[in-house]
Amino acid sequence: MRVGLPRPKSEMVFPGALMQQRILAMPHVTFPRPRSIPSVWSLLVNTASGLVCIGAAITLLGWIQSRDTLAQIASGHGPMRWTTALSILLLGLAMLLKRNPETGGAAVTIADILTLLAVTLAGISMIEYVTGPLPLYEQWNMANIASARPGSIPGRMSVGTILGVTMLSVCLFALDRVPKLCTALLSFGIMLALAAVCGFLYKARQLAGGRILDAMSVQTAISLLALYSAAFASRPLREPMLSLFAPELGAEARMELLIGTWALPILIGLMVKLGYQREWYEVPFALGLFAVAVVSLQTFLIWRSDFALTRLTRNKQKLEEVLRKNEKLAVAGRLAASISHEINNPLEAISNLLFLIRTSDGLEEQHRYADMATEELRRVSQITTQTLSFYRESTRPELAEIVPILESSVQLLRGKIKSLGLQVVEEYTEPIPQLVCSPGELRQVVVNLISNALDATPRDGRIVVRASRSRSWTRAGTNVVRIAIADSGSGMPPEVLARVFEPFYTTKEKTGNGLGLWVAADLVEKQGGWMKVRSITYGRHKGTTFAIVLPLIEAGSDFSTP
Repeated sequence: MRVGLPRPKSEMVFPGALMQQRILAMPHVTFPRPRSIPSVWSLLVNTASGLVCIGAAITLLGWIQSRDTLAQIASGHGPMRWTTALSILLLGLAMLLKRNPETGGAAVTIADILTLLAVTLAGISMIEYVTGPLPLYEQWNMANIASARPGSIPGRMSVGTILGVTMLSVCLFALDRVPKLCTALLSFGIMLALAAVCGFLYKARQLAGGRILDAMSVQTAISLLALYSAAFASRPLREPMLSLFAPELGAEARMELLIGTWALPILIGLMVKLGYQREWYEVPFALGLFAVAVVSLQTFLIWRSDFALTRLTRNKQKLEEVLRKNEKLAVAGRLAASISHEINNPLEAISNLLFLIRTSDGLEEQHRYADMATEELRRVSQITTQTLSFYRESTRPELAEIVPILESSVQLLRGKIKSLGLQVVEEYTEPIPQLVCSPGELRQVVVNLISNALDATPRDGRIVVRASRSRSWTRAGTNVVRIAIADSGSGMPPEVLARVFEPFYTTKEKTGNGLGLWVAADLVEKQGGWMKVRSITYGRHKGTTFAIVLPLIEAGSDFSTP
């Protein structure tokens, strides 16, 4: 019987390598963040700002022509002052000019000038509260409207209006300059305008400004509320708009949230007020009824949010488990590619030895060749046993020795190490006591880190695998075992180092899936440890070092596997 030579490496196909090819052939998963504003938001901004500008222009025309029907849009609640109408018109035009974050050049400059004019009018009104009517400014005041409050100054804004106009002007000026300040002022401004609107709905004049400092008109409150909301809608890629209207939230949950937190409390208050006006119950009962209704509504919303969050968490856990299994298959594929080198050498030697046995004449010489072939077969058996142990080892925590795990991890990659012409130095500082870990998962992490180091290290480079007992002062002096894998590669720049543990982030576009380090960090954390990374991209000591830190069992403590 003729013994053939082993198949060339190009023809050898291993199941693990085939699985790795399938996994790496999967589409590269990314989570792109939208960069352009959806058309619905631009439509809302244009509609709200346009209606506010039209209303302010009609009111301003009523003051110019002394026509009460034009100046007083909301009958019975007093007109918007002409200075307020002019300021609202200026701010509405500025909002239209700044409706898109990509707007620049002359449009932004004109918008800034309009906001400056609006805040100037508000400042003049505030000065009038301190010094009285200004002589020059009083000449600009237009004729009184019949519906204006007797004794009030037609050109002077109310204090609430001054505050609302000033904050909105600052917000529009800082819209793309100081986003955090803008968000804070917009939130406070919406609450101010909403308080004034509720004051008119519930006839609580104190919320709309009171009599002493002159009341804000209902048209002013609604206009400010619309412009503040339009400013939020013009930047939907910022918080809180990004979270409130995220696609993951779903249309149903979003509507429940908005209606439950905004519309329903106001409607409940109106219903309670209606019952009190019709003398169905007294004030204490009305307040208690309102409190019970609002608390019940908020409890329902919290339950719905908690239910949705729990469901998302479970789905996330299932997805992470699938990703871990895929990464383990990918690691097995990389190991199979490396082990193929290691198995091919003894198979070639066995083939040659069998040929020598067949052609040899002496029995003693044949026995010597047979012993050599048996030794080569023992090497093949050892390699396959180590490979199978990668999957057969239990993932349950147990007391284990660290050094054998590290030595076997290096041995699994010995073929790839030789083919790349690299030097791997193992430094184990004795004594290293046993610790509680999952040997299979820890070997997976170490093999992954060494494989990454092999990819990053140039030919004739050096990789150090080090383990020692130490103490972690950042964790209250806990006794730990530190496992370090250091390479002499080119290192990682800061922007890569900051994202190295993110899922689906990889610098190896053709051969990487971006899951290795994320899964490794997760497995180490599951065993009570943590990972650290340090990288230098310049100088004689450039390279990257990954450290695995695992806590030790205290002396005398009981241990039992779960």
